Amino acid sequence: MIFFAESKSYFGEIKSLRKQVSSYNETINMANKVRKSIDKTLLEYNSILQENVDKIKKMVPPVDESMKLVVQIDDMMKKKGLTLKAINVKDIVSQNNASVSQKNNGKIAESVFLSINAKVPMSPSALLLKNWKKVCV
Repeated sequence: MIFFAESKSYFGEIKSLRKQVSSYNETINMANKVRKSIDKTLLEYNSILQENVDKIKKMVPPVDESMKLVVQIDDMMKKKGLTLKAINVKDIVSQNNASVSQKNNGKIAESVFLSINAKVPMSPSALLLKNWKKVCV
């Protein structure tokens, strides 16, 4: 005895669902990696001593104030015919903080070294000489 029955192929739908599950699993794995990275960064951030955070806040002004300072310096340099290339800031550690502290009623002033690099535009004669050297070589 032989029976004939119609069978539906569910394999295409199963493949599609497996791809969807795989995609969801990849998204969950990526979210877990991001969460671990955030937790690690937060742990490092929380391990910074408050004393160091205070020093950074004293040394680096808020973004809008530092941008105003850079714009003002750039404007002053443009008035003199110079082009601003770079501004570097370095903290200077005083060797004799104790003697300075006694002179200023226990208050210590922090020193900062500020260097500004500028580019001087060439004079027309220097520019002509430079171009002439290129032609002659």
